[in-house]
Amino acid sequence: MIAPRLIARAILRVVPAEHAAWAEAMACEIVAARDDRRFAMGCLCAAMGLRLRTTGGRAMEQVSERPRMTAVSCGVVAALLGLVYLGRTGAPATMLAANAGAIALGLAGVAVPRRVLLSDATALFTAFLLLATALLGAAADGAARWLHLGVAVQPSLVLLPAAILAHLTRRSALTAGAMVVAALALAWQPDRAMAGALLAALLAGGRRSGPVPILAAAAAFAITLLRVDDLPGVEWVDGVLFSAVARGVLPGLAVIGGTAVLLAPALFALRDARADTRAFGATWGAVVAAAALGNYPTPLVGYGGSAILGYLLAAACLPARPAARAIDPVPAMRDAARDDRLFRLA
Repeated sequence: MIAPRLIARAILRVVPAEHAAWAEAMACEIVAARDDRRFAMGCLCAAMGLRLRTTGGRAMEQVSERPRMTAVSCGVVAALLGLVYLGRTGAPATMLAANAGAIALGLAGVAVPRRVLLSDATALFTAFLLLATALLGAAADGAARWLHLGVAVQPSLVLLPAAILAHLTRRSALTAGAMVVAALALAWQPDRAMAGALLAALLAGGRRSGPVPILAAAAAFAITLLRVDDLPGVEWVDGVLFSAVARGVLPGLAVIGGTAVLLAPALFALRDARADTRAFGATWGAVVAAAALGNYPTPLVGYGGSAILGYLLAAACLPARPAARAIDPVPAMRDAARDDRLFRLA
């Protein structure tokens, strides 16, 4: 008799207030069942599961309340785990230095005012730089995606994610035109990975993207699928998601963990109605998918400062906090009444 009653009291205190009615019913059943400890323990496990799910959901809500800080933090952690992978697998010191420098430069970019990153000028500059790269950039095996600025830089990875967010935020004719030019440039280069990322982001943006940019991105992606893209893989850059596991436990965990961390904002974006946060998640989800399916740079955890810069600059484009929402006092009063009833029953 004593143990089931103690379990019933524990359930009343563990279960979240929104499930108070269920807790009260279970407590009555446990007391009525007397010595059925198996049933009581099953109810207690279910109550603890409800508490963990509710607590986890609230923690996710608190994190998603700060999308910019969350994305920047995830980017830095993922890039640092990438340094662990490079260091443990014997990558040249220059690669570690380049990625570390990209982290520092990206954090400096986070300090740039958000209105500058989200301006029409940023989107237009990105579009015409991508077009110039397709025409004049460094080419390899028929693909022209890079500019040599002391080190090879891929402008599409650095600037396109931020330009997409600028378009979704401003939704002007200039930014829409910039998306069309960017799509043309990606088809010309060709860059299948970033063309797919552009299409995924605009689709995630929904109506704010506009039909013309979406159609241009879809056409560009289709063209890249038809064009030959057989660049050979580069060690520590391509195929990292699979080769890291074969290199050892720590490198494998660093790459898998880093990839999970960089995609975490995409999971938070699933709970957010904002077009920019959904597009941010779709962009980097598409880049990771491309890296898993072909010889494309593995973002943040592999060698390459372009993705690190691009991720942090795009993160800086996200709002510091979501728009203020009106507070409905009725649910709060209802929760208070449930808490009071639980206290009296316990």
